[in-house]
Parts: sequence; structure tokens; C-alpha cells
Amino acid sequence: MNPERPRPEALVLEALSQSESLTIEQLADTLTELSWSEIFLAIDSLSRRGDIILRRHGFSYELSPVRPDSRYAELHASPVSGRK
Repeated sequence: MNPERPRPEALVLEALSQSESLTIEQLADTLTELSWSEIFLAIDSLSRRGDIILRRHGFSYELSPVRPDSRYAELHASPVSGRK
């Protein structure tokens, strides 16, 4: 990976900050500099950390950022880090 290029997770979060939600396909269309593999790995990492919400809608998946004021963030705050 190019050391000057932002991490894929940062690019995904930046794209989601501009929208309420995006499908994976919309995200891939937005982040043309990333491969599908990089996108899936970033989504997996961000979802496991609780930084994004991943929902299935029929045959598509929708990503949403976790907002500090969201109920989801309160329910899934890490008791170890105290992060909300």
C-alpha cells in the first residue's frame, strides 16, 4: 500500500460522513481508488469495531455511520474503552 494514501477505513468513514447511508455498490462507485477486497476488509473492520452499522436490505447491504447521539452507539459502547 502507498504510504501517502489514506487507510481504506478512513476513506470509508469519510464517504459515509457525507451521507446518511450508502449501499456497498454506492460506496464502491464513490471509492474507485479501492479494490473490492479493500472495501470489504475496511467494512469488516469498521463493523467489528462498532464504527459503522451494516444492515441487509433484500439482496443489498447498507452502511451507516454510527453517530455519537445514536441509540446504537449507546447500546454497543465498549465497556473496556468506555467509548460511546
